[in-house]
Amino acid sequence: MRIPVERKILIGFVVVFFIMLIFSGSIYVNMRQIVREGKQLNTNEEVLRLAETVFVSMLDVETAYRGYALTESPMFLEPYHPAKALAAVQAEKLVAITVHDQNMHQKAQKLHSLVKEKLDYGEEIIRQTQTRGSSGATELSRTGRGKRLMDDLRSVVTEIKGNSQQFMDEVNEERIQRADRTVDLFMAVIAGVVIIFVMVYTILKRDLTGRQEAERQLKVNKQMLQSIVDNAPSAIFFKDMEGRYQYVNKTFQAFWRSQGVLGITDETLFSPEIAQQLRKDDLQVLEKKAPVELEEDIPVNGELKNFFTVKFPTYDLYGNIHGVGGIATDITELKRTQQEQLRISDILADLYNHAPCGYHSYDETGLFTSVNQTELSWLGYTYDEVVDRMKIWDISLGKNEENFEAYIVKIKQGNHNVPVEGVLRRKDGSQLAVLINSRALTDQNGKFIGVRSTVVDITERKQLDEQLTILYKDLQQKNIQLQNSNQELEAFSYSVSHDLRSPLRAIHGFASILEEDYRDKLDQEGIRLLHEVMESARLMGHLIDDLLAFSRLGRQEIRESEIDMNELIGKCLIELEKTQQIDTRTIRILPLPEVHGDYALLRQVWINLISNAVKYSRNAEKPQIEIGGSQEADRVVYYIRDNGVGFDMKYVGKLFGVFQRLHSSEEFEGTGVGLAIVKRIISKHGGEVWAEGEVKNGSVFYFSLPVRQNEY
Repeated sequence: MRIPVERKILIGFVVVFFIMLIFSGSIYVNMRQIVREGKQLNTNEEVLRLAETVFVSMLDVETAYRGYALTESPMFLEPYHPAKALAAVQAEKLVAITVHDQNMHQKAQKLHSLVKEKLDYGEEIIRQTQTRGSSGATELSRTGRGKRLMDDLRSVVTEIKGNSQQFMDEVNEERIQRADRTVDLFMAVIAGVVIIFVMVYTILKRDLTGRQEAERQLKVNKQMLQSIVDNAPSAIFFKDMEGRYQYVNKTFQAFWRSQGVLGITDETLFSPEIAQQLRKDDLQVLEKKAPVELEEDIPVNGELKNFFTVKFPTYDLYGNIHGVGGIATDITELKRTQQEQLRISDILADLYNHAPCGYHSYDETGLFTSVNQTELSWLGYTYDEVVDRMKIWDISLGKNEENFEAYIVKIKQGNHNVPVEGVLRRKDGSQLAVLINSRALTDQNGKFIGVRSTVVDITERKQLDEQLTILYKDLQQKNIQLQNSNQELEAFSYSVSHDLRSPLRAIHGFASILEEDYRDKLDQEGIRLLHEVMESARLMGHLIDDLLAFSRLGRQEIRESEIDMNELIGKCLIELEKTQQIDTRTIRILPLPEVHGDYALLRQVWINLISNAVKYSRNAEKPQIEIGGSQEADRVVYYIRDNGVGFDMKYVGKLFGVFQRLHSSEEFEGTGVGLAIVKRIISKHGGEVWAEGEVKNGSVFYFSLPVRQNEY
């Protein structure tokens, strides 16, 4: 009976199996132990890999959030989140695979806890930077918590690596001894050795497949890391203990040298001074055995640029320092921007604090959040005495806790955007009158956060107002008194003028009768004296007439109309030709602008001025009179020029006074009232009169009239 091959194989296998049971019991036990130890070795290798991955990822996390905290640039957060996720996942894996080793499991749990705390710390740094800027992150960093966490994390990783390495060395030694015993047994039973070899081969193949997959994944991760490093905006480099470059990324090459960097030192790349400083920084890292943050000035293409550099020691597989790594970020533009922002901030602060008006702000509770130096100097307080200590009603009269809420409601509604007068209480208890303009402050979401006010000191204005009020009342009183005096004076002048007419008429009449009836009885001297009496009476009559006319001007109302000055002067010349027999051929009239005024009064002005010009130029060889005018922005100016006797300018102040004459009546007739009438008429129109002259070289008389709103 043939035994099938399969049966034979089966029988042979059974025989071999029993032989192995008999002769190779210990081999079986040894092989089982070898397999178990192999798994432990694999587990320990995985532990080492995971621990190293966690540590490297945490270094990336720390570099990312530090870079963001220093620059506030979101690009530093690009590697942050992948590194954070990788660190957390790998830490959890490490806890899971060490569950059967209590000692290692405790260390893995500790590492997991440190990773979580370090990641939370990084998140806090990022939040502080986002909300408060670099100053917030710097304040948190000063606590040293981040460094302590990183040191603890490094210590735990070092312990895990040390324990794993020690365990692997012990297991390897024991495996060697077991292998020797197994070889002896293999010599006794080849079949068992073959079976064991097959079993071992199968186990090794399975283990090798897992290792190959791990190596493949490690290669992928390495390529990803290489891509990140090469495309990072910062220059990344590694040096050995002697300062020779072992690796540089593409950004480093773009900054300084594209080829031939590996193996050279800073002395080859930079000037001796810069190379010496860079080497000094490297030695500082090696001495401290910890990362160091630096600001370095390094030339790039001939231009000196500022770099923020983080340098850190690098370690070999045994935890020994074997070089220095670094990440250098160009912050030249950032520094320039910061300096410009500081300059602008200083300017704004100076403008705010030294403005001619006061500024203050307070929150929704009334607590002061800022006050400028101008307002503080007014009130006599210091900044620290007011800000975050005092409330608005502590210095503002009329405000208190009870009415503050209603006031805030009005502010929110925009009802206090117009200036209002108020009173502030100084530190010494005195009061300050101010004009306050307040508006609501809101955040970026439109939420009300407080009030900002502009304050103007109106103390002097209030004092001036009070003085003006007093002066105004005094002026009103004096004006009333002046009006009464003027009325009494005018009444007196009118009465005197009328009362004088009767005696003058009697004197003139009796003198005329005396001349007619007793002319033949009077000698020449008597007749001359009689004529003097009659002439004096006549002149006195003219003087009284002028005085009455001058007096009437004070009571006469102005009736304004549009006046054609050329036409008015033409009529005046016709009248003067008839009454005074003047020669109008000596008078030249230029085109004159029109004006608004009282026709009758301005006619009297021109009659008086033309009569004066004719009178005082009649002795000239060739009398010449010119009348002209011009339009100015807010007035019209007229003049009359003659080439007569003129006058001395030192007496110009007497020209327009009543009864003021610069020439005797023997030289030129007149009463001395004509120019005074001119001045009073022009003054009633709101204008001015003035004159220029020179003895024997003629004179010019000017007067101006204001332009009305509906004129021109």
